[in-house]
Amino acid sequence: MHAIGALLIAGFLLHHAIYAGRYGAQPQLMWLWIALTTLALGSVVYVYLIEPLREYSRPWQVASIARLTPKQWSIKLSPVGHKGLDYKAGQFAWLNIGHSPFTVFENPFSISSAPVGGADVEFVIKELGDFSGSLEQIKPGTRAYLDAPYGSLCIEGYDDVPGIALIAGGVGVAPMLSILRQMHLTGDQRPSVLVYGNRKREQIVCAQELERLAQTPTTEIVHILSEPDVDWAGETGMVDGALLDRVFTAEQFESWLFVLCGPPRMIEKIEVHLVAHGTPSDRILSERFTYD
Repeated sequence: MHAIGALLIAGFLLHHAIYAGRYGAQPQLMWLWIALTTLALGSVVYVYLIEPLREYSRPWQVASIARLTPKQWSIKLSPVGHKGLDYKAGQFAWLNIGHSPFTVFENPFSISSAPVGGADVEFVIKELGDFSGSLEQIKPGTRAYLDAPYGSLCIEGYDDVPGIALIAGGVGVAPMLSILRQMHLTGDQRPSVLVYGNRKREQIVCAQELERLAQTPTTEIVHILSEPDVDWAGETGMVDGALLDRVFTAEQFESWLFVLCGPPRMIEKIEVHLVAHGTPSDRILSERFTYD
């Protein structure tokens, strides 16, 4: 219906511009209006026909689905009849599970798997409503489609930086998992630090995997909880400038690459803090999202 409505509106507007306007019927303006309308119609055709056809020819299926925390899930997809997705660690995809690719039932989620980890693609998704509120109803084998990859939250092209700082709030850890997994699978020996904020301990995603990564000589994991248990021995409060000052040195602020993903207010404050501490703006990569 959206596509049909767009086509009708574009057609009526073209007709009105050429036949109802005093100047629109002049040859130069008439061809301009036709060219602009053709461009608009072409974009509609691409979005609602060409791209869905491409997705239809490259289907996926749910390989596994598991609850990671009380409200966060891991969904793994396997390619069906093709080699999979060519993507970079840190990117995201528009995910459609259980619907035709010609519908509008798709949602953006960060990929948490590593590109070199195999053809399967994995996501960490938090229950918020609509699609994510019905995750427990999804069964292995369900057909899925991906419109991907998108996003530039990637460390590729930054081979000159001596270290990688990953700062995540809540489910914003998903692209950080992808980056950390990629670094370890490819043997990237640069030091990396993940600063990971949550409200409660039970919300920490992949806690055991992160603990194993923290045992390696190149990776440090810093957890911070705003509502800690009585026996919590780690950082408490919010992911803010004061925490970053305790974790990073002045030299690291100035030379490392900082990758941020979390709620807007957190990201905005951290960006201001980093710039004030000498981090070049082109070494700050960030994505914002709203979550409960």
